[in-house]
Amino acid sequence: MRGMLNIVLTTLRMAPTKRRAYEAQFNLQAISYAEQHGNRAAAREFTINESMACKWRKLEKTST
Repeated sequence: MRGMLNIVLTTLRMAPTKRRAYEAQFNLQAISYAEQHGNRAAAREFTINESMACKWRKLEKTST
């Protein structure tokens, strides 16, 4: 039974995901939207992670 469980668990592992590169225009649109509607709404609208929207906003604040 244990051997069978190991086989099932190893086949259920997900393949590693590739990192996605976003264009600057896309980032600026997402930042602008997030400033008006919040990070969570921007994440849903632009299909990104909420933490990514937060990170982009912080980076923009420090770069200006």
